[in-house]
Formats: sequence, structure tokens, C-alpha cells
Amino acid sequence: MSLNQLPKGANQLVIDWWNTSGPIGLLHKMNTVRVPFVKDGMVNAGILTADDSCQTEIVNVLDVGCGAGILAEAIVKLSSRIKLTGVDYSAKRIKRAQTHAHLQGLDIAYVTSKIEDYASRHAGQYDVIVASEVIEHVTKKDEFLTACLKCLKPNGSIFMTTISKTMLANFVAIFMYENLGLIPKGMHEIENCITPADLMNMLKSFNCDTKNTQGYFYNLFTGRWNTTTNTDMFYCLHAIKN
Repeated sequence: MSLNQLPKGANQLVIDWWNTSGPIGLLHKMNTVRVPFVKDGMVNAGILTADDSCQTEIVNVLDVGCGAGILAEAIVKLSSRIKLTGVDYSAKRIKRAQTHAHLQGLDIAYVTSKIEDYASRHAGQYDVIVASEVIEHVTKKDEFLTACLKCLKPNGSIFMTTISKTMLANFVAIFMYENLGLIPKGMHEIENCITPADLMNMLKSFNCDTKNTQGYFYNLFTGRWNTTTNTDMFYCLHAIKN
């Protein structure tokens, strides 16, 4: 999937991954917008019941580019019937994820693998695919989406969050946030980001229908992520595979 080179301090990020006040603290806070988006999408798609006590079917979820498990742990807590697997190409991040999940008493399967290799062995096994804050680091997006969708069952849901490819996103989400120390410098390149329209068109070419998009932004005054109808900076997307 040709991941862009991560910044020189990437190894330090593994150490600080679960430090909510550390260099990726914004990623922890982002769960307040992306977890409800995923949950509501699963409920609306009929994959998950709003009341966990009514959930009878196992829901198999694959978190692609899971890192050390910030989103994976939040999703698995949504229902006792969710069976989650996290896959990441970094063995260090997977080890960190395994250690933290064990300490929290969470049953999450973590696998060190590129998604293309994983997809060749797990075609059509998942009800839900999640790829959060990943595709903006991928140069060969068509190959990445092909692999993700290969793992997805027919009528399954894919959820993605990313940075849009706009002047506003470049100034605020990259330049400003980096210079304010909110995200590590060199983490993102606007040239590799993608707009909602382009991502929807790519998904459509893979026979997926986009059901919902939602913008979100980080409020510097409140220190919280907020949802918005504007998708010019950050956005979530939910699509269903036909």
C-alpha cells in the first residue's frame, strides 16, 4: 500500500502512544467523534443493536492500521458481541497494543501484517472494516482499498476517517496544528490527502455506496473535537459494500 515515510520521531510515538497528554493526545480525544460515528453507522446498517442486551450475532470487526489500539479498544467496548482484530505493519505498535489490551483485560486479536498480505488470507471474513487516520498516509490508495474491501463481507460496512485535501485543511489541520505542537511535525502531507468526493468516487468504483459523511474539527478553545457538516478539514465516511 506504499505508506509514506513517517517522521523521525515515529519510534518515540510508540512509547508515548497511551499517554493521553503526549504527542498523539489529539488521537485519544478524537474517539469522542469517531466512535459514535462508527456505532451509529453499525446500528443504522443493522449490524449492531442499539441495546447491547439485544445483540445476538457476533460482529467481526477489522481495524486496519490500528497502531497501538486507541480506537480498537474503544470499539470493542461497544458490545460484548464484537470480535475485533487489529492489523498494523509495525511490530512495535502491535506489541504495544497487545500489552495494553492485556492490562485492560480486553480480548483483541492483534496481527503484524500489511493489509494486502492479510487480505489474501482473510477474504470476506469481516462485517465491519475500520481505517481511521490511515489513508492519508497511503500513496497507492486503490491497492489499499482493494485489500480492505477484500476482507469485507457483502453488505458489510467500511468506516474511514481522514484529512481532506483542501487549502483549509493544509493551513489548519497540518500547518497550524503542527506549529502549535498538537500533532508531530512531518506527520501529514496535503498532497497525499483526499477529499470526500474523491474517496466516495473511489469507493463507488469498488461497488460501495457511501451512506454518510460527517466533518469534525478540533476546538482550540475547549480542547475538544466537535462534529460539523463541513468536511473541508477532517471527515468520517461510512460506506456499504454491495
